[in-house]
Amino acid sequence: MSYFVTNTKAKQHHKEGDVWEEGGKTWIIKSGIKKTLGKLDSFRKELVMPIACPSCGNAMKSEAHKPIWQVYKVCLNCLIKAEHEINKQGKWLEYQEMLMKANMESRYKDLEQFISEYIHETTTHVTEDGAVEKWVDTSKEVAEKVGTEILQNYKKEIEKLKWSIQQ
Repeated sequence: MSYFVTNTKAKQHHKEGDVWEEGGKTWIIKSGIKKTLGKLDSFRKELVMPIACPSCGNAMKSEAHKPIWQVYKVCLNCLIKAEHEINKQGKWLEYQEMLMKANMESRYKDLEQFISEYIHETTTHVTEDGAVEKWVDTSKEVAEKVGTEILQNYKKEIEKLKWSIQQ
């Protein structure tokens, strides 16, 4: 009688770049190293600044590249070159106007979200020691009604401002 259990699963051999599923996880071989692919890998890839600019290949060692990377996904030098070309073509004012409009629209979206979250704020709070307390608000229905009216008024004003930006 044998007490040894043999592995009946055939060993799979994978090469560089192979992607496969095993044990409920997705695996890949990159640079000779086997690693798992997580759900947030694509999101993480968007956030993390690479070592070299994908456009020109120059190193992005300086901290000056970080805010430029987060917005434009290129290095500071590439942005300067692109803006210089825009200026040479005589489209600098259009470019600045487009950037200001995009910035204002983003701020309005943030404002709408803030107002909505403030109005529909939850009544549960976490204390300093980590306990979750539920505070009773007797005027919750009134606050929601008034808050909804306020939100609608703010949305109308924001739409007017957005329309004025488009003009």
